[in-house]
Amino acid sequence: MSKCYRKPYLKKVIAKIEFTSKIDVPTKGLNKKSSELILKQFPILEPREVVTRQVKISETGAKETRDTQNHLIFHGKNRKKTICISPDFAYLEISKYSTSDLLKKDFILLLNVLADETDYSIKRFGLRFINQIEIDESDPFSWDEYINSDLLAAFNIAEDKNKISRIFSNIIQNYNDNMMINFQYGMHNPDYPSIIKKKLYILDFDAFLQGVMEKELIQNQFDIAHTRIENLFEKSIKQKLRDLMEEVNE
Repeated sequence: MSKCYRKPYLKKVIAKIEFTSKIDVPTKGLNKKSSELILKQFPILEPREVVTRQVKISETGAKETRDTQNHLIFHGKNRKKTICISPDFAYLEISKYSTSDLLKKDFILLLNVLADETDYSIKRFGLRFINQIEIDESDPFSWDEYINSDLLAAFNIAEDKNKISRIFSNIIQNYNDNMMINFQYGMHNPDYPSIIKKKLYILDFDAFLQGVMEKELIQNQFDIAHTRIENLFEKSIKQKLRDLMEEVNE
C-alpha cells in the first residue's frame, strides 16, 4: 500500500475465502505444527460448536435440517484481530488496522495453516475495508472539505437536509479479470429511522472474486484487490481528511 495513516477511520478489515467443499475441522483443534504456527500471533483459542438450520420446502411440506459444525476461532493478544476456520469458510478480521504488510502477513499465515492442515480448493475470495468516518462537528451534512463532492451529490436532492434519516448509495464495478468491487458510501445512520444527528460517513469497499481458483494465486488476488480498494479510497477523500488521519510513509 503506497499510503498509510497513523489514525485511520477503519472500523474493520476482512479477508475471507470460501471452500468448494467442506473441510474437516477437528474438535480437538489443529495439528501440532499448525497450532504452533498460528498461536504465536493468535494466542487465544475459542473453539465453538455452531448449529445451522435449513428449511427445505417441497410438495410434501417443509422440512428442517440441522447441521452442527466445529469452528476454530483464534484471537490476537488484545482481541483486535481474529482468525476463524470453519468447514465452509475461513477469514481474517482486523479491528485495529496498522499496515498493509501486517495485514497480508496474517492472511498468508491463515493460508499456510490451512495448507498444512488439509487439502482444499477455493470458490470465492473477498477483501473488505469498512471506513467509519466520525467527526465532532455541529453540522452533520457538511462533508465538502473531507469527501469527494461527487459522492455528496445526492444531498442536494433532498427537500430539506434536516429531514434525512438515511442517505446511502453503492457503485458496483466488474473488472476484466472477473473481480468485482461493491463500493457502498454515505450516511447510513446508526439511529435510523430517526433523523440524522451524528456526523458519521461510511466508505465501505468490498472486493471479491468468484469461481474455482488455485490457492497459490490467492496472494496475487489479495494484492490486486488491495490496490484497487486503496485507489478508490484515495479518490473518495480530500486532503483535510488525510491531514486528520496523519499520512505517513509505510
